[in-house]
Amino acid sequence: MPKNYKQLKSKLKKLSTDEEQEDGLVIQQGNVFLVYGDYKIIKDKHQYKIYIIDGDLFIDTVFNSSSAISWCNAHKGNDIVLARNIIKTDRGIEFLNNDISYTKMLIKLRSTPHPIQSILFTKLTEYVDKQLRLKLKLHKYIQHSNQIKDKGFSNEFTAPNKANNFNRVR
Repeated sequence: MPKNYKQLKSKLKKLSTDEEQEDGLVIQQGNVFLVYGDYKIIKDKHQYKIYIIDGDLFIDTVFNSSSAISWCNAHKGNDIVLARNIIKTDRGIEFLNNDISYTKMLIKLRSTPHPIQSILFTKLTEYVDKQLRLKLKLHKYIQHSNQIKDKGFSNEFTAPNKANNFNRVR
């Protein structure tokens, strides 16, 4: 046990830097998230830019933090198809959000003729239906990436099991 304040302070600093360097953590430093020591996610207003730290390689932009973390899980678990699907679905949801907002604005305009408003309302219901289906898909993808993290990374997130090293008594 350290005897004075300076030793205690230096010991706590060392422990915190050791913890930051662990590969199984997600660390937030302002608008930057360091994920598993391999990925960097930068929050920029309403979007999240994903980078691979090794070589500072830009991957893509998503619009949901859970999508960004799930992409990291899928990529670390070597499921490239799942990683692509997460990005594609997240972006599709965001594009539909923009289409829905624009269509609502056109419907509310008094200058839009009534027959065109009817057509826009039909399009709006299609957009909302498609958005709900994409959100359900994204939710499934996120759950799948969490399963990959829980099962595929178990050795990285837990200490090694030393139960096999017991000596037999008899």
